[in-house]
Amino acid sequence: MKKKVLFPWLSIPFLIIIFGLGILSVVMEDVEKSEFENRTLQTLPIPSLATIKTGEYFKTFETYVADQFFERNTWLTLYTKYELKTNQTFVNDYHVTNDHWILSKPTRVSDQGIQKTADRLNTFAKDIQSWEKEVYYYGLPHKIQLVKHLYPSYVTFNQNDVKTELLPKLTNFDGTEDLLPYFMETFNKEELEQMNFKTDHHWKATAAYTAFQWIMNDLSEKSSLVTNGAVHDDAFIFDEIDPDYFLGSWNRNLYEQVPEDETIPLIEPKDADTYRYWRGKKGGDLEESSFRDIVGSKLGDETLEYAGAYAFSLPHVKIVNENAPNKTHILIIKDSYVNPMQVMFAEQFQTVEVVDNRYITDVTAAELVKESNADLVLFMFNDTNISGSSFVFYEQSD
Repeated sequence: MKKKVLFPWLSIPFLIIIFGLGILSVVMEDVEKSEFENRTLQTLPIPSLATIKTGEYFKTFETYVADQFFERNTWLTLYTKYELKTNQTFVNDYHVTNDHWILSKPTRVSDQGIQKTADRLNTFAKDIQSWEKEVYYYGLPHKIQLVKHLYPSYVTFNQNDVKTELLPKLTNFDGTEDLLPYFMETFNKEELEQMNFKTDHHWKATAAYTAFQWIMNDLSEKSSLVTNGAVHDDAFIFDEIDPDYFLGSWNRNLYEQVPEDETIPLIEPKDADTYRYWRGKKGGDLEESSFRDIVGSKLGDETLEYAGAYAFSLPHVKIVNENAPNKTHILIIKDSYVNPMQVMFAEQFQTVEVVDNRYITDVTAAELVKESNADLVLFMFNDTNISGSSFVFYEQSD
C-alpha cells in the first residue's frame, strides 16, 4: 500500500504564518527607537541605483526586516527569558547572578584606540591651557570594576586599566588621577556592592559623593584656584528612597526579566534650591531653569530610573551659587557617572558648567570651552568610557 506524503501539506500553514508575519512587519508603521535596547531602529530604506549596485540597499533592508519584525519585543522577551532559564553565562552580553546582579561582559579598547583618545585629549588640553585655564583629568571607577568579584571565576576580566594604560599618555594636563585604586583599597566588597545599583550600569550617589570628596581634596592640593577643598557633611541632605519600581538600564536591555529590589540614596546640598540654574537643549544657548528641572526631576514617579533620580545627561548645564566657598568658575566635561555630582560641585564652586559632549549639536566642545569664562576645566569619565563620541571635541555631534 502506497504511503501518503503529508509533509508538503503540513508545511503550508507554517509558510503562511512566516510570510504573513513578514507582510505585517512591512505594512505596519515603523518603530523608530527600541526603548529596551536604547538604540535607533532601522526604518524602511529608500532604494537608489547606487545602493542597489553596491548591495548596500539589500543589507539595509535585511536589518530593517529584523528591526521591524511583527511583535519583535515579544519574541525577544521570550528568547531572553529562555536564555536566563537555561543558565547561560552571558545573555545579550550580560551575566546575571543568583542575587540578581547584572554585569556586562568585560571588553577592551585596543592600544590604538587608547592612543587615539590620548591624542585627542592632549590636543584639547593644550588649547585649553593656551586659553589660560587649568585642566585636569579624573577617571571614575565603573560598577563592573568595583564589583568584579561577583563574576564567575572562569570569566576573564580583561578591562582596560586607565591608571597604567591611559593616564601616562596624557602629557598636556595639569594633573591626572584615577580613583579606582582608592576605592579598592578603602572599601571592602560589601561596601562596594552597596555603592552600586544591581540592575543598572551606574554607581549610586554614595559612591559619587565619595569621589566628589576625593576630587575636592586633590584639587585643593594641586590648584591655587581651589582655596577651600573641605567638604562638610552637614552642608548636605542624606536621604534614601524605595521606589515602587526601579528600572535599571541593564535590566531594560534584558527586557525587564530580572527581579529588582533597589533603594536609591540621595545626597544634595541643603541650599541647592537657592542656586540659579540654566540648561542648553543643544549645548550653546542657555535658558534659565530650576533646581528640580535639573536635579531629581522624576522623583515621585512610580517607575524611577538613574537619570530621573539624579539628573539626565543634558548637553549643557550651568549652576551659580553666590555663597560658595570657592569663587572659581569650573567647567566639567563628563559622562553620566557625574550626574549625581554636578550639584555637589555647585555647593563648593560659585559657577559650575557641565557639558556632555555626546549631546551638544549646535556648537563644538572646543568652541564652548574657549568662550566660557571658566578658570578650571575638569574631564571626568568612567573608566570603561575611554573611546568614542565623548572624545570628539572639534566637530559637532550628529
